[in-house]
Amino acid sequence: MSGAGANGGQNGAAESGVSHWWGQRLTAILLVPLALWFTASFVTLSGAGLVLVRQWIGAPVTSLFLAIFMAALFRHIQLGLEVVVDDYVHGPTHNRAATVSIRIGCILCTVAALLSILVIYLDGRG
Repeated sequence: MSGAGANGGQNGAAESGVSHWWGQRLTAILLVPLALWFTASFVTLSGAGLVLVRQWIGAPVTSLFLAIFMAALFRHIQLGLEVVVDDYVHGPTHNRAATVSIRIGCILCTVAALLSILVIYLDGRG
């Protein structure tokens, strides 16, 4: 007998909630050092011109860290907003529509950020 059948279908929801909880914690842990690095870099680059900032973004390690930072940030935002929707949007149709909208928005923002970083990185290589 499967776990979902034995619990009236509740096991799948519980496992989903646990993975959601772990996802939030892991992205939060990952974001702490990345946010500190980004903030320190931002302060260091304050007043710098566009050319210097593009050179900074174009560096391989910086591009990698920025890409990881953006992916983790938008995933963390997505997970957090989904919790808010689950808590406050009670109609199943509205809940699903809001969740899908959040996921699409976060995916689009992640893709836009990663493409921007890639374009600047590749421009610095040429």
